[in-house]
Amino acid sequence: MKRESLPPSASARGTRRRSRRLDRRVWGVVILGVVLVLLICGRFMPGEGTDFSRALLPPGDGGLLGTDHFGRSVAVTVWDAAGGSALAALITAVVTTAIGAGIGVVSTLSNGLSKVSTGLLIATLVVPSMLFTFIVVGILGGGRTAIMVTVALTHWPLAAQLIGPKVREEWASGWVRFDRRLGAGRWQILRWHVLPAVGGRVAAAMAVIFPSAVVHEATTAFLGIGVDPAAVSLGPLIAWGQSDMTVGAWWTLVVPTCALMVLLLPPTILARRLGERPRSL
Repeated sequence: MKRESLPPSASARGTRRRSRRLDRRVWGVVILGVVLVLLICGRFMPGEGTDFSRALLPPGDGGLLGTDHFGRSVAVTVWDAAGGSALAALITAVVTTAIGAGIGVVSTLSNGLSKVSTGLLIATLVVPSMLFTFIVVGILGGGRTAIMVTVALTHWPLAAQLIGPKVREEWASGWVRFDRRLGAGRWQILRWHVLPAVGGRVAAAMAVIFPSAVVHEATTAFLGIGVDPAAVSLGPLIAWGQSDMTVGAWWTLVVPTCALMVLLLPPTILARRLGERPRSL
């Protein structure tokens, strides 16, 4: 007699669904990492000199994506600019997330420090980010470093709001209370329970802050705030592309705009996969 197979249990189906979601997240991280590596590699490629005799040549006559009004290859210039923006945004996201996570952990360990961190968070949120930008640019003298510092000072509350509640939730869990009764210290509990539990929130915070840093850097450069003349950035390329559109050189605007979209879409999609949809960029 043939034995009939039993239908899979609800728990088994739930395990498979969680496994598929985890696989999608892993693939999202891998794809984002590949995109970032390719973009950052362009940052270290040798740049092209100006050749006004080849200015504003269309795609085909001027190479794969044409040339800009300096006679430079648009493909190489945009790759360099996107790589610089990606590298700066990645460093900013790591530093800003570390600041937010540190404040979230410290505020959990002490009620007094929790009140201080809450006051800092409120003070940061009520001050416009552009005001921070003017102050930091005035002190540091402009450049990408000033923009990175501005993003770190204005966006750490995002990381703190994402990571802090998870830290407090894990700190109040039964496993932590059990280990504390057994004599485990605070740093041991942080290393054994809290830090592994907040890994997903840390990745989500970085995925949210990364596009914010890209947009902030591109916006300030587009407006001419804190621009380093020696640096190639997507903001000035888009601004120059707008003026080049008047003579029909559409590629000088379309290509850097598409590059900016390539920088923004993968981390935004990854943030949604991680369960933390960014409210705004």
